[in-house]
Amino acid sequence: MFDEITSNIKAGFTTVHGGVSCGSYQSANLGFHVGDYSERVACNRRRLEDYIGMPLVWMEQVHGSHIHSIGGCDPVELAVDEYGFLTVGKADGIFLEPEAVPATGLALAVMVADCVPVLIADRQEERIAAVHMGRRGMERRILAKALKMFLDRGSRVENIDVRFGPHICARCYEVSQDVYRSSIPEAQCDTRWGTRGIDMTAGGVAQAHQLGINSILVDSECTYENDLYFSHRVASKRGEQTGRFAGVISFEPHDTPTKY
Repeated sequence: MFDEITSNIKAGFTTVHGGVSCGSYQSANLGFHVGDYSERVACNRRRLEDYIGMPLVWMEQVHGSHIHSIGGCDPVELAVDEYGFLTVGKADGIFLEPEAVPATGLALAVMVADCVPVLIADRQEERIAAVHMGRRGMERRILAKALKMFLDRGSRVENIDVRFGPHICARCYEVSQDVYRSSIPEAQCDTRWGTRGIDMTAGGVAQAHQLGINSILVDSECTYENDLYFSHRVASKRGEQTGRFAGVISFEPHDTPTKY
């Protein structure tokens, strides 16, 4: 599930498999907010933490553009939610400096079910970030904002690695004429049905290219077409709720005094 970016940094994406949830959440739902039993979601999250061998930091995603920074010039403060998991609260991105990583290691999670999970790493300075990029986040340039955080803190464009995880593809992301016309030109496209669509990754890739970043990997798996992943659109057509899978980027155990 995880690829090695550096000897300290790994990144990957979960699937629907490996959890204890039932029904339309089967089985590895990681979202507390979608109607699943909280004890099952908590079990699924603990299994993921056990698998990667370190604590995970989560966020309450709101389709905005706020990115929570951990470390650097920012105070290192992480809350614990009502279920016992580390959280940064309401945000659609988490940025982590290496000096803020505790001896246990630390991983960042972004949950999706059609939106794009974006994982970013500086291979030299070993900063990492996880970003939730839906259509609205893409239009609000959340990826450009995240990448500028790397550049503003000294990262070089040639060292930044950007990974777009499984998401609803351009061929399947059908939108209304109004949504199409109001979106950015780079993301406008036609679907496989000949209707108007949005290509979220094209919009995100354009933001990276505008900043001179070219080390980009786009996962070709479409959540609408592949039942390995939760899809909000597929579930909505069935009149059901569905779960959330995650993009995860981790920093391996690091000898620092930081504790959470």
